[in-house]
Amino acid sequence: MKSKLIIALLAVILGLITFILMNQENETGFTEWMTGEEYQKVFDERSQRLYPVIVEAKETGNDEILFRAYYTELPTDSFWFWSNHGIPTNAFEENRNKYKREGFTLVHHHTLNTDAGQTIHQATWAKQK
Repeated sequence: MKSKLIIALLAVILGLITFILMNQENETGFTEWMTGEEYQKVFDERSQRLYPVIVEAKETGNDEILFRAYYTELPTDSFWFWSNHGIPTNAFEENRNKYKREGFTLVHHHTLNTDAGQTIHQATWAKQK
């Protein structure tokens, strides 16, 4: 009788765990395309536990620039990263030089040449402690 009760309880617990795990939103992977303001909000929400290994930009038909990122789990507690989106070339070059001096590696760099003739950069740098 006890073994049947234990099996039944284990089945209920397993069912609850499965239900909880299946209903959690998986935040890894690419986000939807969004405005810079929306992107920054998502970044601020996720950056304590995930990091944007890839950041991309595109221009829509109405000259609006949209961004998306591929988020992945932070590798370890001894991991730092910097990420920028929509910055001009001079700011990107300054960041690249600064982060290189500080021991960061450029993980991903994406440029967008807009219809208005601007070049904007999206980049992520990472460093193990």
